[in-house]
Amino acid sequence: MVDRKLTLAVLILALAGASVGQTLAIVAPEKTPLDRRIVSAISTGLLEKLRMQDDDMTAAAFDSARPETPFNLTTAEAQRIGTVIGTDFYILVRSGTQRRAALGRADYYEAHAAFYFVSSRSGGLVSWRLLTKENSNPDQAQDELIRATPSFIVDFARSARLAPEQGKNERALTSIEDVPDAGSQAAKDFRAPIPYRRLKPGYTRTAYLYDITATVEATVDLSDKGEIMRASISRWAGYGLDESVLAVVKSMNWRPAERNGKTLPMRFSLRYNFKKLDKDDSIDE
Repeated sequence: MVDRKLTLAVLILALAGASVGQTLAIVAPEKTPLDRRIVSAISTGLLEKLRMQDDDMTAAAFDSARPETPFNLTTAEAQRIGTVIGTDFYILVRSGTQRRAALGRADYYEAHAAFYFVSSRSGGLVSWRLLTKENSNPDQAQDELIRATPSFIVDFARSARLAPEQGKNERALTSIEDVPDAGSQAAKDFRAPIPYRRLKPGYTRTAYLYDITATVEATVDLSDKGEIMRASISRWAGYGLDESVLAVVKSMNWRPAERNGKTLPMRFSLRYNFKKLDKDDSIDE
């Protein structure tokens, strides 16, 4: 009991220094028993001291938003949910326990929890982290995960609040238009920007291990010289997939948009669909 109180005290002090004046909510959309234990472990003793919103109130607000893919939101959807919840940030929790097989050792159970730290203001995924614990007994693996959660959240929340959101420090173009709709007047004599060589972002090993199916979208500001001025994720997924998309987008050389033979800056969106592969040879290490 003394150790638990000490852990919570350290958590309060560490997070309070990085969250003055900011409110935080924690929600587990799937509401599994393990999810509930994790939310309780994070919230216990912190509700008033960290301006954390009540868990039941948060869950009710989140449910009213009814997102179809709660762990694969567009920034617009995440903003709307943040407005409904009414806090500066919110953490989405996704957990599970599965049996693993490995060479050279007995089968074991892995309890895991994925944490999505979301900005209500921008709808951006500020940070994503995965916590795992292994044990030959599934219940003991879950117990170890619960015990490790408070101290894990200390580092996670602190680093997430201090981290710049994707694309924030890149140069934004002050005058730029979106790709026009086909058949519109603006589309007349228009040629959209395209990469000289199209590359495909890799499906990460972390996504493979947890059988993730998701769509990641990126918004790109391209100059009239074909230079990427800004690239940001407009639909996020975690599991390293967002970083995989940004890395590929920024590595491609682009031909700028044109109208009547004149190049012009352009904002456009890219969409990439990910699903588990049958073989490992297409997975990014």
